[in-house]
Amino acid sequence: MERLIYPRSEIKVFNGVCVQIDRFTCGELDTENKKILAQELRPLTGKGFLRNNLEDPKFIMDVNEHIIGAERLIIVRKLMDKSPVSFIASGKLEALNLNFYYLGGIIVDPEFHKSGLGKYLLVSDLLEAKKDTIFLCTQSKKMRGLLGHVASIDYDLSIKMAEFKFQNPFHKRVGNVIKGLYVDSFIGGKSLYEDVNTFAKDAIDDISGMVWKDGDSAVLAGYLKSENKLKEELEKISPIFREGFGN
Repeated sequence: MERLIYPRSEIKVFNGVCVQIDRFTCGELDTENKKILAQELRPLTGKGFLRNNLEDPKFIMDVNEHIIGAERLIIVRKLMDKSPVSFIASGKLEALNLNFYYLGGIIVDPEFHKSGLGKYLLVSDLLEAKKDTIFLCTQSKKMRGLLGHVASIDYDLSIKMAEFKFQNPFHKRVGNVIKGLYVDSFIGGKSLYEDVNTFAKDAIDDISGMVWKDGDSAVLAGYLKSENKLKEELEKISPIFREGFGN
């Protein structure tokens, strides 16, 4: 597969495994490349959302729209066999007189959990994007925790972004909670995560009005740390690396 635009590749080592990190601007990927990427990332996405049926049409549609359709996509593959182990899909949005980084999704294979890989991808992408604010929609405490590493989460700003982003009357909103956001996602509803019993320990259950099992999602927004602070976060990870490999 041809690597297009924004294709700067890096070789790094996480958990003792060499990985290659490729960056894409998906809006300029041709149809064939998009199909290849979608097929390649479907198993990893299934792992991330605890799903078994990778052929479900709604699951495939969500991968195509929210991951492959993202403005920016970073894919991490093992160097030896090229199997994908992580990705981050992101974009940008101007709203409320602010420039937002939109975190559409980030998944890390369980083999690389607690390796710093997810945090590395997010922080390095933020430094490149050069935005002042960030927002995302999530049911996950882990995602909220990751956000807390890079930004100061602001409840009032979260409510304003929920109002701005979800203006359709179909979306009932309670504060920064969007009721039933995932009702039509994947297999037709409830949690974004299929295996709710496994996910329960990581689900956000401390926001008033949010019932994650009913498909509710929290909109979280905040002000990003300064560039110097983000660089400090990056230095804490300190993976072994070589820049510019494969260009």
